[in-house]
Amino acid sequence: MNTNTNVFFLKDRVIDRAVSVVTDSEGQQLSLAQPIGAYSRKTKAQLEETYGSELRLVTVEEAIDLIDDAWTSEPQVVSESEFFESLGCMPPLKWQSRNGAASFRMSEPYTGTIHAAYVCVGKQHFCFRDRLAKTHEELVAKVKASISNLCIN
Repeated sequence: MNTNTNVFFLKDRVIDRAVSVVTDSEGQQLSLAQPIGAYSRKTKAQLEETYGSELRLVTVEEAIDLIDDAWTSEPQVVSESEFFESLGCMPPLKWQSRNGAASFRMSEPYTGTIHAAYVCVGKQHFCFRDRLAKTHEELVAKVKASISNLCIN
């Protein structure tokens, strides 16, 4: 399936998911006039009867980004021992230490490009899920923003 293909996508309370690849009524690539599910052969209106009105038409690339967004999480404080136990659990990915902070990712993804990220800032240790493509600096910034939010609230 190429990334120009479209899918019906459902933003769900449990998990965001692609419901059906879209084709036209002839089984060809998407026709915006009357898109239908490639496998279910149902129209958007028929699929909405099953999945609700939150169903929308997006590209595969957009669906992947939306699903990844659903799997990311906010930083949570973890103990120093959990941080180092995770560091020694598997070979870490992108292990970096500079400017008073250290970070690494677990090598096994949760889903797609989402991995557990561990960050140490000063003497505080954090864990959260985020995209593997995020840089050390972006992970540290996310942790620092969460610390600021905790102080404000």
